[in-house]
Amino acid sequence: MPAAHITPPEEAIMPKHHLSRRDFLSTTAKAVAVTAGAGLAASALPARGPETAPADILNYEPGMRYRRMGKTGLMISEISLGGHWRTREGARYWGDFPGDVPPPDVQRDREDVVGRAIDLGVNYVDITTPAEATVYGAVLKALGERMYVGYSDYILCIRNPANRTPEKIMFEIDEGLRRLKMDCMDIFRPQALTDGNHTDDEIKTVVETAMKAKEQGKIRHLGMSSHSREFHMRVMEKFPEFEMLIFPYTPISEPDEIHGVFPLAKAKDVGLVTIKPFAGGALFRSIKRSGETVPDMEVAALSVKKIIQNEYLTCCVPGMTTIDELENNLMVRSQPRKLSEAEEQKLGKAFGETFANLPPEYEFLREWVHNV
Repeated sequence: MPAAHITPPEEAIMPKHHLSRRDFLSTTAKAVAVTAGAGLAASALPARGPETAPADILNYEPGMRYRRMGKTGLMISEISLGGHWRTREGARYWGDFPGDVPPPDVQRDREDVVGRAIDLGVNYVDITTPAEATVYGAVLKALGERMYVGYSDYILCIRNPANRTPEKIMFEIDEGLRRLKMDCMDIFRPQALTDGNHTDDEIKTVVETAMKAKEQGKIRHLGMSSHSREFHMRVMEKFPEFEMLIFPYTPISEPDEIHGVFPLAKAKDVGLVTIKPFAGGALFRSIKRSGETVPDMEVAALSVKKIIQNEYLTCCVPGMTTIDELENNLMVRSQPRKLSEAEEQKLGKAFGETFANLPPEYEFLREWVHNV
């Protein structure tokens, strides 16, 4: 399929000399157990999650809250890392690298961001392009660190009708493992058509191929990504093999707690990961267009803070290019959950302007505002 016709994929210093994180975690966990007992472990989790000892949480950091990702059983940092980061030219994401070799400066940048993210307790990265699989695989290997990885490839995924066969689906998995330099990926989460226009037979093929890959030790868990609420509801109702879902969710999204995605996911024990916290970057373009003086970073942090108020969610995965962006967005992890009246007004004004000027490619976000 020509690149021009491919639907784009979904939508930041590691100390160089330090104790290994595993040794650090072991020491920290023992100290926590002595000084705080089980109370700290419980306070670090949302009310709906089970009590989990800090030593059993990957990349545990006391300031981060962790949530159970549905039937996967994984405890995930409620603010995690989206795979996208801006290119040198300012484009929204990197597609691929020639020969699957990241440029040295690009890898150094990601090493700094990923290392700092791990220090702050982040333990999940969501990947959707060949470049992301290549560089995050290389970075984790270089750092000697571990994160849970959710993977799909926007070129090889089932959005292209030619890729909806068992052979092509398995090829997407195998290419991911090769680029990630892994024998087994944590979560294979195919990117479905944004409108979810797949037949049940097509989804059944995904499930059957994923279960075969699971038997072969290539994947641990199965997820699905789409921009269609109705599609996700159908997947949860008909295919219990799916353990997590990924969809857009902004600070002005309003959950339907009776008939929506969230109560059904809770009933089916499905983890929920949300993308597009900044409306695919439209938020920042709107701020600049309106001449507002509100710093982009402040509104970004408020967006993340508002989204993680929804305790149905497992995590939010903003793409972050710099360490400053990372630290800015993660500072809300230890803040009170409720926004002040002034913060609500500031965020509402920013997103009002954003939705009044959504670019055509992000019009679908309007479907994720009411009765989600």
